[in-house]
Amino acid sequence: EHVICNLGVVGSNPTRGSKSRSARSGLFVFAAIMLVHNCTFMMLRAKEPLFLKWFAHYCIPLLQSGVNPRLSSMRESGGQSYTLAEAQSIAFQLEFPDMESVRAYEQGPLRDLLARFDRSFGPDAMTFTSIFELLPL
Repeated sequence: EHVICNLGVVGSNPTRGSKSRSARSGLFVFAAIMLVHNCTFMMLRAKEPLFLKWFAHYCIPLLQSGVNPRLSSMRESGGQSYTLAEAQSIAFQLEFPDMESVRAYEQGPLRDLLARFDRSFGPDAMTFTSIFELLPL
């Protein structure tokens, strides 16, 4: 549950989310919408150290596109250690306030990075993307 108090901050949008009246405070309570864009890079496991250096060099435009960046490396799948696999998956996630921002990211800095990844790590590499909406617990 998120309480949003609109004090005229530029970019605030009190119409997002679902309203419910709080009996105690008299404030409107909104569930803020947040989208998580996931891009998973898959490559030969032996190339993980090279990928991490490569990503650190080329990721700056991505970091300027969204908030709360996360980079995570798979360590186990199906109960087996990643060291037993030929491939490695590394996921990069950013949060966005709306789908318009996600699309601008996909069509701009992410598209450029994916083309560069393909040139640098292909043909034994691939990516996939997905978009999640954060849900309240």
